[in-house]
Amino acid sequence: MTRRWAEAGALAVAILLVACAPGRIGDDDWNADEPLLLHPKAKTGPLYAESIVVDFDIGFDAATWQAFLAAWKPQKDTGTWFHCSFGFDGIRFLDAACRHKGGTDDPSSEKKPRFVVRFDKWDGDGRFLGVRSINLEALPEFAAPVRDRLVLWMMRQAGIPAPRANNARVTVNGEPMGLYLNVEDLDHEFLEQRFDPPIGNLYHQDDKGWHLDTNGSTGDLAPVAALDTLVADWKALAGADSSELQVSAKALLDVGEVLRESAAEMVLPTIDNFSNGLWNFFVYQAVDRRLILMPWTLGEAISRRAPANADPWTFLGKNASGELAQSVGQDLRSLLFESPAWKAEYADDLVAFRDGPYASGRARLQRICEQVRPYVAEDPNAYGTVQQFDAECIDIRDRITQRIEYLKSALGR
Repeated sequence: MTRRWAEAGALAVAILLVACAPGRIGDDDWNADEPLLLHPKAKTGPLYAESIVVDFDIGFDAATWQAFLAAWKPQKDTGTWFHCSFGFDGIRFLDAACRHKGGTDDPSSEKKPRFVVRFDKWDGDGRFLGVRSINLEALPEFAAPVRDRLVLWMMRQAGIPAPRANNARVTVNGEPMGLYLNVEDLDHEFLEQRFDPPIGNLYHQDDKGWHLDTNGSTGDLAPVAALDTLVADWKALAGADSSELQVSAKALLDVGEVLRESAAEMVLPTIDNFSNGLWNFFVYQAVDRRLILMPWTLGEAISRRAPANADPWTFLGKNASGELAQSVGQDLRSLLFESPAWKAEYADDLVAFRDGPYASGRARLQRICEQVRPYVAEDPNAYGTVQQFDAECIDIRDRITQRIEYLKSALGR
């Protein structure tokens, strides 16, 4: 059984006004106004309920835990899997696999390890409440571990297929590790809850090329190979007329969905996703065989690295220096913008996201920060004080307001 921590007492919240009562698992009124999942409760729902901060316990035997820690610092090993167990809400999965989660430039700065927990590593049929894996992000860059959760909610509010996320209190063998962000994985189970039928190919791209994440036995990379060819052909035009390639793009892509997701990224803005020419996105081949985009990991959105005055047409985030390997996204957006109709549609999408989910995000942020604050106060490995947490919540709110005002000026509406 997961060892429960004592609930923190009532604390004054300088930036927030009304206390949020904890909810029961599955009694998730927080998401009542979201586009409905096909199967929101039957499988994975309790793991991603936002009405509470969930409690997870990861178990290791003593020798394996020491080996796991030795693989953490000074040079993080993200490729070795360790036998572990996983407990939640009185249920324990005894034969799970754990590894370190990457993403930190300097592992020595981490106060608590990031975890990936797999239930199908040793047994391909292994599942825990319907999921194959758990991703636990610690976000050492920020005192307030709320950005990914907030902006993924904004994406879902816009009707974009995006992962669910909540906050989790994590223990190892009953000893507190602290507060984490718990983000839903993009895999077949994710598709199963959002698409009917969920049979299309799911892809992601990195500096090694494209990878097929579902229907792997088919080896079918033809749709994304066609996407690469489309971009290469556009670059070869060197500014010549691209109308024929726009016809090809319309056949290959659900252009409206691609523009809408890209616009949402740029309103936030993000720094290392599709719109910036980097890797944090997935591509799904829908039933009509056209490709759509799905976002992944947006934890640095609405931060000092994503300024409020970022140009919604050209902002490149981490890729601004041109030193990083580039994904298909940046060039594909440029091709789409050569169509006046699609460029106008993108501008409309910017306004719709800005005035809808993004503006509503300030109230959502207040609710999240209010919920999470007591858990930050008790976190033995927090990446900031409660006062710094409060200040960061205020900063996120203010950045949203500043971004809205900048976009009104930049777009002239």
